[in-house]
Amino acid sequence: MACGALLIVYIALGLAKVAASVPYLGILLQNALALGQIYLPTYLCDRRNESLETIGLSSRAWQAEVRDAALWALCLLPPYALGVHLVLRHVPQLAPGVPPELVLGLSWSPAWRLARQGVVQLFGVALPEEVFFRGYLQPRLHAQRHVAVLLAAAAFALAHWLLEWQPARLLTFFPGLVFGWQRQRRGSVVGCVLLHAGCNVASEALWAAYGLG
Repeated sequence: MACGALLIVYIALGLAKVAASVPYLGILLQNALALGQIYLPTYLCDRRNESLETIGLSSRAWQAEVRDAALWALCLLPPYALGVHLVLRHVPQLAPGVPPELVLGLSWSPAWRLARQGVVQLFGVALPEEVFFRGYLQPRLHAQRHVAVLLAAAAFALAHWLLEWQPARLLTFFPGLVFGWQRQRRGSVVGCVLLHAGCNVASEALWAAYGLG
């Protein structure tokens, strides 16, 4: 059942990519996909008379999960920001079209834009993806716990590649490992969703500062 659900998501991602050039249709499909990633696991839980806690929707340890997400963000975001700056400053050919002056004089996004991105990333990206990949898929892969984390992270990375056809999107495998570990440790996706959304917003702000947002 889990593999069938994953196949449905992959097909929908492929269709969304193909339809991306059609005005409004690509956005419509992406929004439908986000809703589907929440609806499908919750529907299957209801059909089997299972609690929503089985897909990680539990706030039982929310304080610990918020703390975990904050600590991981403090560990991951500074080296990521430094890496992006060093690449764009010293290896600018990796980002053609970025004027050198943008690397020296940053232009940060206004607060309202970051707030809007926060809402979009939290409810439109992080929540659907974490409910599906970490909440539903990961514990149903019938593998040892650590292997399940690896497999779910790989499925997560492949999904990102299918949507954009950019090899760099496969690097989402690595944050997927962190999200998977959080799910295994706390039994919930609350921390995963918070960290996922926070990282996405920080990444958007950082790339926008270099004229890439």
